[in-house]
Amino acid sequence: MAAGEPVRPATAGRAPDIPSPALITVQLSLATEKAEVARLQELVKAGSSAGPELLRLEREVAALRAELELERRQAAASDGLRAGLAAKNAKQLEDLRTLRARNREMQQALKRSREDSTDAFETADDRVRHDIYLAWVRNVPGEDKSRFPLPGAYSVGPDFAASLYSRTEQGAVPKALKAVVEVLSGLAERSSAREVHPLRATGGGDAAQIQREDGARCFRASIERSVASARRLHYWKTPGGEVELSRIVLHDDFKP
Repeated sequence: MAAGEPVRPATAGRAPDIPSPALITVQLSLATEKAEVARLQELVKAGSSAGPELLRLEREVAALRAELELERRQAAASDGLRAGLAAKNAKQLEDLRTLRARNREMQQALKRSREDSTDAFETADDRVRHDIYLAWVRNVPGEDKSRFPLPGAYSVGPDFAASLYSRTEQGAVPKALKAVVEVLSGLAERSSAREVHPLRATGGGDAAQIQREDGARCFRASIERSVASARRLHYWKTPGGEVELSRIVLHDDFKP
């Protein structure tokens, strides 16, 4: 070593620098903050990916709630409808019972009336003639009575009264008597509804008309149309034009 140069310390075996406690504290704090930031970033990432799925689930829940509410309202409406129908059915049943009771009363009254009428006449023929006259009074207007009077002479066949009064349903006898009045007064031949035509030996249109030995010919007129078991009036007309009432029959009965 030259004289006068400063003496340098030896470098061999030099100990490393040791961080100060303050530096270590800062480094630990920094590491903790970095970890928190990373955790928050993961949460943000997870939340971003779960957002659409969460929204879809919320919409499904809302749709299910709306569907359940609709079903509840429909069930309530059905209950109300059933209750209304039950009340209506009960009312109709009560009305039916009332009508049946009235029908029984009318049938009984009609039966009593017929029994009383039968007792009021000496013969069935007298009763028929009386009822025909009353039917003529009721069914022929006053202004037409002179044009369509009852004939002075007509006869009632032996089976007519029984066939007329055998029907017990309401309105059966008045309908038949109205047809009789129209036949006797000549109105039936003017009415297409009565369908007056010869009663023939067979169903064929070219078959001969049924005729008695005295020359009287049998005719047929409608009492009812377009109803089950519609009835017909059979009657004879003599060569002199006098009418004899034969029978009230069903539409498929072609016996004079």
